[in-house]
Amino acid sequence: MELDIKIDLPEDFRMLCEIFSIQPQSIVQLIVNQISFPHFYTHSNDKGKWATLILLDYLDDEDHLDEKEREFTEYYLEKFSSSVENIKETDSAKAEDAAREIIREWHKAVSKERAKYLLDNLPSEE
Repeated sequence: MELDIKIDLPEDFRMLCEIFSIQPQSIVQLIVNQISFPHFYTHSNDKGKWATLILLDYLDDEDHLDEKEREFTEYYLEKFSSSVENIKETDSAKAEDAAREIIREWHKAVSKERAKYLLDNLPSEE
């Protein structure tokens, strides 16, 4: 998926990009490429974990989940965590694959739930 976005660049970031002759979109793309729950939870000592920590910090600060969504999220995070913990000590690649499958399952379930919500709340035709 490709996305055209418009963001405000803070002065500190903009100046550092100029000092080091870095295109800001290169840094943003690097961060986005490194956001991964499967990799984060199976390679907890890698330097690539920082991008995912930014996402986790955002999720922790934002109160964007209602009670039902929070329960749904907790179910999949628990499933995710237990699956990863059972495998990662012996085979981190296998654990990452298992985690990615749970993320796909979670994504499918969320999409289905959101579609159901939209369909259930369509105005009745008269």
